[in-house]
Amino acid sequence: MDVNSTIAFGRGPAITFGGLIAKRGDRFDVYLYGGGGLASGGGVSLTWSPSAPTPGLTVGLQVQLFIAGQLGYSFGRGGGPFVEVGGGYPPGGSVTVYFVAEPIEIGRVEVTPIITSLPGLGGVLAW
Repeated sequence: MDVNSTIAFGRGPAITFGGLIAKRGDRFDVYLYGGGGLASGGGVSLTWSPSAPTPGLTVGLQVQLFIAGQLGYSFGRGGGPFVEVGGGYPPGGSVTVYFVAEPIEIGRVEVTPIITSLPGLGGVLAW
């Protein structure tokens, strides 16, 4: 999953940054990234890719009109072409070059349901 934000200076120069979240076995890694390029305006997006993140230099073409997508190429070891799809706002597009850092392991994430009881409400399922 890619959580991205782009800040544009009018229609033209822009900076982009975010984090890629990837599951590895029962653990999760976060790959932070940042860079710049050209954009039609600022925006945010949340996208998914079937490809694993690759640390190193990456280039991408992003387009969003509520549905967001990115076509890109990672130059890092084991990298190559990739595609992402998801959602974003506001409508626009960008071409960016960014550097993806080595992963930060955030460890195991367990979601355990617990049942709590509140007076007058009966059982409540909480996560």
